[in-house]
Amino acid sequence: LTAGDVDKILALCAENEQFYRYHPPLATRESVLEDMTALPPEKCAEDKHYLGFFDGETLIAVLDLIERYPKNDTAYIGFFMTKKERQGYGLGSTFIGELMDELRRERFRKVRLAVDRGNPQSKAFWEKNGFALAVAPVGRCAARRCCGGHAASRMRARNPDGSEFTPSRSRVPARTLRAR
Repeated sequence: LTAGDVDKILALCAENEQFYRYHPPLATRESVLEDMTALPPEKCAEDKHYLGFFDGETLIAVLDLIERYPKNDTAYIGFFMTKKERQGYGLGSTFIGELMDELRRERFRKVRLAVDRGNPQSKAFWEKNGFALAVAPVGRCAARRCCGGHAASRMRARNPDGSEFTPSRSRVPARTLRAR
């Protein structure tokens, strides 16, 4: 995605009211532009992927991924959101399944993310896709620039037996939509 896609990103974010109930404030043009390039300490632009998934010209999902963070064998999902009208049909799970396949091919051993405490929709989505809460909560969100540090919990991908997840072949169908 580029700065030219900000209006599409804002429209997608604006319709996802439940997310912003737990992760205030609402996205703004400035916060989206900042998020598109924001990096953790000691990371470089080559490690950041801010992707949009399109059906024709319609943006239907956004993904922010940092490779090799916080360790070299780990990928970190900073943000994932699908268009509200497309939720509940398996589209987000398809995208995440394909992401896991790609991370496996790239030899990542771990995938991590944070979810807003108390957001049942986010927690259920990630658990459905093989993630489990880590032992200790993150505490406050590191994104103080946008939200003042809301409460968050760390999640990591897990195998059914509870062991650390190694991305493996997903059971979702091949993508029929395109990412850019």
